[in-house]
Amino acid sequence: MLVQAEIPLNLTRYMYYKEKALRWMACMELQSYEIFAKIATMLLTLRVLSANRPGQETLSWILAFIIMPIFSGIIYIITQENPLGRKRQVRIKKLDKLKSKSILELQSNTARAIKEIDPSLKPILTLNSWNGRFQAQVVRSLELFSDESETFISLIENVKTAKYEINLCSYLWVSSGKVKELEDQLIAAQSRGVQVRMILDELGSSAFFASERFRHLKNQGINIVAALRAGLISAFFRRIDVRNHRKLCVIDGRIAYSGSMNIVESSKFKPWHKLSKWVDMTIKVCDGPAESLNNIFVDDWFVETGQRLNPKVGRKKAVGSSMKIGHDIGSELIQFVPTGFDTPRDHLLNVVLTVIYQASETVTITSPYFCPPDLLIKALCSAAMRDVKVCVVTTSKSDAKLVKLASEYNFNELTNAGVDIFLFQKGMLHSKTLTADNKISMIGSPNFDCRSFSINFELSSWVFGETFNKKLKKLQSEYISNSVRIDYSWLSKNKTNSWRHKISRLLSPIL
Repeated sequence: MLVQAEIPLNLTRYMYYKEKALRWMACMELQSYEIFAKIATMLLTLRVLSANRPGQETLSWILAFIIMPIFSGIIYIITQENPLGRKRQVRIKKLDKLKSKSILELQSNTARAIKEIDPSLKPILTLNSWNGRFQAQVVRSLELFSDESETFISLIENVKTAKYEINLCSYLWVSSGKVKELEDQLIAAQSRGVQVRMILDELGSSAFFASERFRHLKNQGINIVAALRAGLISAFFRRIDVRNHRKLCVIDGRIAYSGSMNIVESSKFKPWHKLSKWVDMTIKVCDGPAESLNNIFVDDWFVETGQRLNPKVGRKKAVGSSMKIGHDIGSELIQFVPTGFDTPRDHLLNVVLTVIYQASETVTITSPYFCPPDLLIKALCSAAMRDVKVCVVTTSKSDAKLVKLASEYNFNELTNAGVDIFLFQKGMLHSKTLTADNKISMIGSPNFDCRSFSINFELSSWVFGETFNKKLKKLQSEYISNSVRIDYSWLSKNKTNSWRHKISRLLSPIL
């Protein structure tokens, strides 16, 4: 009986010490986690403070470290520490050294033209140039395309006559319709000895890279590079949401296209969205400005591949040929400004803000994805309140629902300040343009959103002069005539201050 009584007593004693040991271990684990979390928070806070980021962004990261130290720390390291990867960062630094040698030559080539320009435009030219790297050039022949079919016809005709090289960069490439015709001409050009190179964003053109058509073009000798490859492994080494959003095509270093249009026949793109026609704008230039665009491609090629091309090969060979390109617009200036992680942070945003604050009569913006940072919202409101006629034209139909909601969140503040907002009705408005007063025009790939201003690689074309400004304003007016104006009844009906709009607005920096 005594033995039988001792067993439950020993068992009870064993369970008591076991439970106590488990509690001690759990307590030690919790204390270890708390110590680790505190150390991680402290180190990450010091790191983000040393990065010299904007105050609001720095405070947001510190708050995230305090609330979710481990999770937010991993996100910060993946997305912020090395956005492009080590190899690209090294190549960009090397590129900076190579470029610094040619800045003085560029400045001397355009100094005479800048002296004759309106003095009020010089601050924009200087700011745009980024210490002399992106110089303005005289453009005597410039053609503006507002129709997708006309753009493809002109581009295909120039590809047919190419003799030496074709350099092309696009975010989207979809093999259908007119694009297949373009591909056939690129293959024909390659077969007659023309060197064809293409840089396509790996994420934007992912369907093309997985297609049989891509393999066919590669087999024909066309050199196609996937820019900024995205994948689970890549996520541990760089930001996978950084995209090459630039659009340009240069033929023989003498003819060049740039604007908002991807290499896509819009009627066959994303049919499930029922967006009808995509409305884009493209410019066509020749000679010196075309050479500037070719230099941008050469730099992108070096950053992606490490191979340094000679930017003047096609130009030197084709210089004796005679070509009639576009229409003579007189002695206006054009300035191509590529932006991204290879230029100062918010460089394009600073230029746009300066243009808006300097405007005295009109500011008109067209953008499909209009989710600007607060600084730009305040600038537009300020301009409207000092009697500048400010118009924003964005698309009524969109392929990005969250972006549309985030865009609508700003409508109340802008409308109350006197900004006229228009929703384009005839298709998907994809043109990204800006005009200010009667002498400053911008057309290119950047949307008016945080991603284009701070994350993606973009390319904008700035034209200084009245002739092109009138042409662009005329097209902007056509957009407005095919749009619905936002008024207070529209705002009350759509309830742009709802929770879904507020949440979408919080996500706007990464949309």
